[in-house]
Amino acid sequence: MRSDPRILLHDIVTYCQRIIENTAHLQKSDWLSSGWDQDAVERNIERIAEALNKIRDHNPELVPEIPSFDQIRGMRNIIVHQYHAVNLDIVWDSMVKDIPELQEAALRLLAKLDP
Repeated sequence: MRSDPRILLHDIVTYCQRIIENTAHLQKSDWLSSGWDQDAVERNIERIAEALNKIRDHNPELVPEIPSFDQIRGMRNIIVHQYHAVNLDIVWDSMVKDIPELQEAALRLLAKLDP
């Protein structure tokens, strides 16, 4: 069942890892000039936010333990509904700071839920 928090947290870890691994070799200027890399990051952020939405709906007690919860969900809404207004500097900053923090939090929650 996709609302199982362990599955959702595992998905979050996976999508964070994809972003981290696929952009580790890039400088900001490289990433800003690569539409493919931007699209890949944005797509994984969409997936992360969808998992966060399901966690909020089915396991709201976990939300306080997830850093940048509202910011990432808000970023997803802009990517999906206002794609012309995506601020790539903000996406980069989130990719560098928030995504690794989110991955660590998801791993901690997974360990807590399934020791």
